[in-house]
Amino acid sequence: VEGQSQFPSKFQQWSIVPTTTHSGKIQYGDGKGNNLDACRTFEPNELTGLILLVDRGTCPLAQKVKNIGDAGGIAALLGLVDDSRLFSRQESTWSVSIPAYMIQQDHSEATKAILASNSEARCTIDPAESIHFISPTSSRGPGHEEAASIK
Repeated sequence: VEGQSQFPSKFQQWSIVPTTTHSGKIQYGDGKGNNLDACRTFEPNELTGLILLVDRGTCPLAQKVKNIGDAGGIAALLGLVDDSRLFSRQESTWSVSIPAYMIQQDHSEATKAILASNSEARCTIDPAESIHFISPTSSRGPGHEEAASIK
């Protein structure tokens, strides 16, 4: 994510393993201060080409990712809302179409601060690279292993 130093993420193994590089504008919720946890559906094509940051909680993680993918999003960043450790657990009841990564609360909050001052901030996910961090300036991105890199 532009404007941040590197930090870890956790690939959600129940989501789609990326096979191509995903790069796009990053947005928090619907971009208007609503649906910040993605528990409600978005309008069709509302998120086309976007990488969405959403808050953990309220509904299953996979439901959030399904809602994002169904609206055209290309990847999901699941921001923790407390100081929990990064995790991935089975979420088999939802059919998702995009990759998802969990990030820690402080990194989620830092990303939200960047988006508040730069609504055009971008993020890149590259499955060919596995550097295990989120990077602000590199063109390399995460692999789909345990932890991954998102830029």
